[in-house]
Formats: sequence, C-alpha cells, structure tokens
Amino acid sequence: MTFPPTFDPPDTDPVGDTDVPSPVVVLAELTGHLAAGVDAPYLLHLLATRTREALRAAAVSVVFDGSGSADLDLVAAASTGLLDRALSVGGPVAMCVRTGAAVLLDDLENAPGRWQDHARDARAVGIGGMRAYPARIANRVIGAVVVHTSGPWRAPGHAAAFVQAVADLAALAVSVDTEGDVRLSVEATRRQQVLEDAAVIDQAIGVLVETHGLDIGPATDLLVTAARRSRTSLADRARAVIDALS
Repeated sequence: MTFPPTFDPPDTDPVGDTDVPSPVVVLAELTGHLAAGVDAPYLLHLLATRTREALRAAAVSVVFDGSGSADLDLVAAASTGLLDRALSVGGPVAMCVRTGAAVLLDDLENAPGRWQDHARDARAVGIGGMRAYPARIANRVIGAVVVHTSGPWRAPGHAAAFVQAVADLAALAVSVDTEGDVRLSVEATRRQQVLEDAAVIDQAIGVLVETHGLDIGPATDLLVTAARRSRTSLADRARAVIDALS
C-alpha cells in the first residue's frame, strides 16, 4: 500500500497549499471546540483529522489507557489508507504511555533491535516513520497521540511541540466536566465513557461500511457529518445508525 508523500513533498509549495492547515490554526480550532463543550468523541476525531492534515502524515491515532487494563484502546484515528490497529496501540506506543516519554522512530528502516518486528509490520503497509507522544493531565499519562508517516519523519523542529500540545489537549478533552472545570475525580469516569462511546462509533462505522459499500474513511466522515447536522453527539448518532440499519 502506498501513502501520499509526507510533510513537504517535492514540487509542492507548502505556503500556497491552502488545504493544509497550520499548527497554530489547528491548536486554536481544537481549543475553541474544547472551550465550547463539544462532545469528546467528536473532538478527538477532529483532533486526529486536523493533526494528520497539518503534518501531511499517513495516519494519526489517539489511544487511551483502558482504565488500568493491560491493553490500550484506540479511540480516534485519521488515515489516508488502511492501518493495522496494532500499529497504534502496541510496542513503542505502549512504552510511551507506560514511561510518559515520547518514543521517536523517525526511520523504520533503521529501527532499534527491540522494535524490529513492529518496524517490519509498519513498513509492510507503507509506513516509514512513527512518533508517539504522551497525553498528560496533572502529571499523569492517560494515553498517547501517534503519528505515522509514509517516509522517514521529516517534520520541522516545531512539529514535536505541536504534537505534544495536541496530545495534552486530547487528555484535557476527557478530563473536563460539563461546566469546563478540570476535576480529577471525574476523569476516570469520563475516560471510561469515551472508551464505551468509541466502541459504539466503531460499530456504527462498520454498519455504514457494510450497508453502503463504503471504505472506513468515507463511512467515518458520513457519520460525523450526520452528527453535526442533527446537532447530536457522535456517540448518540452512532447508536441511532445502529438501531436503524442493524
């Protein structure tokens, strides 16, 4: 599988490319939605999508620690093609969440020995580089934002700070109550609700794929658009789709 070129492809003028949002615009957009109280699953979907666009990456995923579970949960993803979920939750990503440190595998052709199997699987689907940044709230790591690139990581230096800021916004999105106050006592409950909503959203996307003959990306966009038009949360719209089409 071949993904589009990463970041600044040859013969492309990044300044003149109006389809690529700047990191500043993306952060402002996400912060505005967070302040407005947009439901967390939609915000996380938007976060993955806009971050992938800003970095011209092959895929961006948001994962959370499953409330003490040994496994990580993929709660949002934006990709230019099919990407094995295991690449977003295993190996280097698990280490990022466990240690709270970013894991940088900028060139999977030359990955360290401990990541050789992971690198081989990633290269098999057209991935050339990856980075995972911890999602932090009050000095605790609750997940990560993962960026996969089609070639080796070639982003400018400020991209690292941008993705880390995005990861922390992801953590904040599931740690804020409906009045906008950060309350760690409700963070675990909110995170569990996001995980449950993500499972429902995945199921609804699967239903749309089967009933309309769509790929995962267009099916996701269809669900998100329907939710915004009906002014309902992404999870509630997903439940309505499941009830109507199952």
